[in-house]
Amino acid sequence: MNSENTFSSIHAEIVAEANRLRTTPKSVSAFEMPILYTDLTKVDDSELVQELFFRILGRKPDEKEYKRYAKALNSKSMSKELLIQTIALSSEAIARGTRVYAIKAKSVDANLLLSLDGVQFIEKSYMWLLGREPEDAAIKDNLERLDHGVDKKKILLEISGSIECMNRGVALIGIAEDNAKAFKESIVIKIRRKIRGFLRRIKRVVKRVLKLN
Repeated sequence: MNSENTFSSIHAEIVAEANRLRTTPKSVSAFEMPILYTDLTKVDDSELVQELFFRILGRKPDEKEYKRYAKALNSKSMSKELLIQTIALSSEAIARGTRVYAIKAKSVDANLLLSLDGVQFIEKSYMWLLGREPEDAAIKDNLERLDHGVDKKKILLEISGSIECMNRGVALIGIAEDNAKAFKESIVIKIRRKIRGFLRRIKRVVKRVLKLN
């Protein structure tokens, strides 16, 4: 099964679960329903701020919050996608344990992810860049790397530069282009070294075969 079919299957399962919960409102709190990124992007701009606070934070925005975000949205200084990410990755949403399934996200603000720490940083990076939760092994490995001083930016660039992320077409924005360029160049250099090493081994084998003949 290719990656596109896998993501489609996961998305279909989440949508089915969300629809199931919507049909049983008496037994399930509205805040316990799976929150789909695609559902949030369809909300009209005039209702988006209140809807995000209600769905993600479980409360109404105060007057100051509403005016700030509504103004940013109306003036186009903040896109609908960035507003969703800002609320979904806020410390309040993290503390509340709200999960937004970002399977159809096309771009992610790196600074929002870099503001997180530990397990939350790893889980949200996978969720928003790969559209899924990380395996236990991935969490353990990356936590150990963080403990040993590996920069979060490096881990984030590795995830965004993975084949899985590129196949999804998700762009990581907010990280300086020179950092992203340097990371990509380092990957290219490693690949070239491996190819050269492989070719050298092939040449040695060919020489041995020719000597035997």
